[in-house]
Amino acid sequence: MFLRRYNFLFIPFFQSLSSITGLVRELIFAALFGPGVLLDSFLMSFMPIDILFTFVRDFYGILIPRLPAGRRSYLNFMDKLLIIFVKFSLIPTVAYLLLPLGYILLTSNDFFFKNYFINSFIMSPLICCIFLHGFFICHFVYRGSYSWAATGMLGFNIGIALLVPVLHSLFSIYSAAIGSFAGMSTLAIFEYYFYKKDVMTMSVNMSDKCYYLSQNTSIFKDLIRPLLLLLGENLMIRSNIIFERLIGLFLGVGAISILNFSLKVTSLPINIILPILLIPVFKKSVHALESKNYKGCKKLLILSLLAGVLLIGSCCLILFVFNEQIVSILFKRGKFSYKDSLIVAKVLRYHALSLIPWACFCIINRFLWACKQNVKTFYVSIIFFLVEAIFTMILSYKFGIIGAACGALFAYSISATVSLYYIIKFFQNAEERL
Repeated sequence: MFLRRYNFLFIPFFQSLSSITGLVRELIFAALFGPGVLLDSFLMSFMPIDILFTFVRDFYGILIPRLPAGRRSYLNFMDKLLIIFVKFSLIPTVAYLLLPLGYILLTSNDFFFKNYFINSFIMSPLICCIFLHGFFICHFVYRGSYSWAATGMLGFNIGIALLVPVLHSLFSIYSAAIGSFAGMSTLAIFEYYFYKKDVMTMSVNMSDKCYYLSQNTSIFKDLIRPLLLLLGENLMIRSNIIFERLIGLFLGVGAISILNFSLKVTSLPINIILPILLIPVFKKSVHALESKNYKGCKKLLILSLLAGVLLIGSCCLILFVFNEQIVSILFKRGKFSYKDSLIVAKVLRYHALSLIPWACFCIINRFLWACKQNVKTFYVSIIFFLVEAIFTMILSYKFGIIGAACGALFAYSISATVSLYYIIKFFQNAEERL
């Protein structure tokens, strides 16, 4: 009873656990492969899958309010949804399977592209697993099992952590692709088992109220606008990874890996502290808005910003001052040399500067979602994406890998300012209407 009533608290727990296991994954990569062409090729091939995973995982947020309430209509709807998810997964899966043909057509025997295409080929079945994961968490969150929504990345991380140390001597970097597929497919099997078990025990006395969406032949008819908003949100979330890895291709061997190691350490405070802080605050802000208590909601926003700045600011100071010691303790083992640790520490110092605007942006953006200003968050995501692209390209051209790390600082600062303007205007207009 306690777990069912309070299991929304498992979301920040699993998100934090996922971030920690993600760091363990990077530590394994650093020790076994070090920054270099092998790891660069894997990270580039994994990037589209990472973006797709985030998008499919968050899809349940816009789908669940449209699910039928009755048992029979719900099960019929989920059967249709499963078929659609499988069909949609075939397109990117086939594209990934055909990527090795690109290598065959290339006249250059480039070692990076060879490994990139082979990793992509091995990981192509992952796409089906990701779509299945999205389908299952739609069901589990609808049924109140919120903890399942945050477990997906654990599949990747645990699979890599268990299999890469065992298989890397035989398959080199391809062991990372094998571990990713093994971990995610195992998670999908467990989810399928619990899904079937839960469906069998669903109450047959549920009201068989059937929403219009389940009766419609095109069930995505009214989802186009929310899907576009979600796409913009996910592009914004992953844009720092996208641009840093694309720019890393032109900055030399190992640049992608170095930026990835630094960003993983930098994002740890955001991924651990903010979910714990924001989930209860978000629930209170929604209740305050429903009762039109705008002053209470503004107070929550101010307190959240103060708490976020204090907590994340202290982490920013620690990373900025003790970057060399932190990188040395975490990474300097195996094939990760002392020289590599100095470069990562230098990049980490500049990545850390973006922590405070990053935290402020996340907090304000969450309140925009609570205020149902979804279009405004889409505008902000477009601004963020453009600013990140422009500043990352300009600064990396001038300052190399350090410039690439500084692009996120300007993107988060400008986007947080725009988001703050939107939220202030919302509260002003809301109070005038009262």
